[in-house]
Amino acid sequence: MASKKLPLILAIGAAGKLAGMVVPELTKRGANVRGFVRSSDEIEVVKTAGAEDVIVGDLTDKAGVRRAMEGVVRVFYIAPAFLPNGAEVGVAVVEAATDAAVKRLVFSSVIHPVLGELANHAAKAPVEGAALSSGLEYTFLHPRRRSRPAPSSATRPARIWSVPFSSPPPPTPTSCRGRPSTSAAANTCSEEQQRTPHDQPL
Repeated sequence: MASKKLPLILAIGAAGKLAGMVVPELTKRGANVRGFVRSSDEIEVVKTAGAEDVIVGDLTDKAGVRRAMEGVVRVFYIAPAFLPNGAEVGVAVVEAATDAAVKRLVFSSVIHPVLGELANHAAKAPVEGAALSSGLEYTFLHPRRRSRPAPSSATRPARIWSVPFSSPPPPTPTSCRGRPSTSAAANTCSEEQQRTPHDQPL
């Protein structure tokens, strides 16, 4: 009996911090993964993590991104932080996925994509908007917000950011902690049935 052909999942930024952890989680689930990286120096690292195929390209090269989408059923997309023209690049990724008849887009976003004051956050809102109107199945991965009194600057641990954007400001400064879950991301990419388009807290 012939084995079932596994769906091809494109992991954009496969050599990065988060996508680099998602790739082995996907392969544990039996997924067929294609990595998309910026440099040929990253090919072996991504293959060692479990990718069957690795494409070297530039996210700003629309034709290259479209080639990477060929035969792909699902896409995991996380943009580099503070990517120039990040909104335009992300929208182009959604358009390429739509034109390639990709079934599902999993987009690693931020806690507050509507915050125009924060460039890295504001760049995510147009990407989410493009996905919402694309007709694709989609999941937005948002770091889970956890508020608590902010530690002093001298004792503030890594991965804690103050939140100064309330108006009026709260009487006690608060902070948010994001804990990305590579397992949740991999489950969303690899599961056969997408319940409904949704936001997924990490």
